[in-house]
Amino acid sequence: MEYPNDVAALIRSRVDSGAYASETEVMRQALDALSEVERAEEEIRTKLRISREELDRGEGIAAAEVFESLRRDHRERTSARDSSRA
Repeated sequence: MEYPNDVAALIRSRVDSGAYASETEVMRQALDALSEVERAEEEIRTKLRISREELDRGEGIAAAEVFESLRRDHRERTSARDSSRA
């Protein structure tokens, strides 16, 4: 298979570095990584869709409540950390 010069050089440099035994191995690893990224993106899209549906049904949490919870958690962790240092 032919690749653009910059891609071919990158593939060859990976093989020449000893990190991969062959160009095929480089491409297989690259395609596996691409597949993993695509799976992760699909998972995020699914979670976003579900979240939007929950919000549309009124099942969301008000932003003020979320931020107050984060502030409270932060204060508790900071306080616990500071008291452990004393």
